[in-house]
Amino acid sequence: MKKNMMLLGGFCVAVATSTTIVGCLQKKNEVIKIDLEEIKDFDMQLGALNNNEKDTIIAKFIAKNPNKKIVAAGLDIEINATTTSKAIIKAKDTYDLYTGRVEVSFTIKENINNLNLISDLGLLQDDSHFNIITTFISKNPNKNLVANDLEVLASNDNIGDNLNRFNHGYVIVRISVKDSSNNYQGIIDASYNVEE
Repeated sequence: MKKNMMLLGGFCVAVATSTTIVGCLQKKNEVIKIDLEEIKDFDMQLGALNNNEKDTIIAKFIAKNPNKKIVAAGLDIEINATTTSKAIIKAKDTYDLYTGRVEVSFTIKENINNLNLISDLGLLQDDSHFNIITTFISKNPNKNLVANDLEVLASNDNIGDNLNRFNHGYVIVRISVKDSSNNYQGIIDASYNVEE
């Protein structure tokens, strides 16, 4: 009788152990996704954007969070949730790494063509890029233009056939806002003449 009890006790232990092992196994292909809302160190402030289009918002979100292994193909924007200052980015159902959604905020840069700028620079002592930009800013004092945000893209030598001409002695120049500007975007044509 003692032998039977010892065997029975050993059998019960074996069953309990085998049940525990089976309970610990996961499905072979099961992937645990991370909820976007639960990640505390995402940068949700995207800063100034040129527009509020899906690709622009997602690209900036990825650029602001480079160590998160986010790919554009795995993200989408919720329709009707995008305004001129906020958007909801969501993980696609097919995305293996993340699930859920997050709200991001941003501003839209104003196009300098909408500022009603004075583009006739008048008579310049020289036509260096520095002089063109500083004169352009001085002609538009209340527009918060910053010299480091502007660059001269082209002059009368390479601006194009329709602009590559003198207009009553004036030279046409193209001034562009750099991508790094936090306030403005766009390109404007300005004109000037150089003292002889």
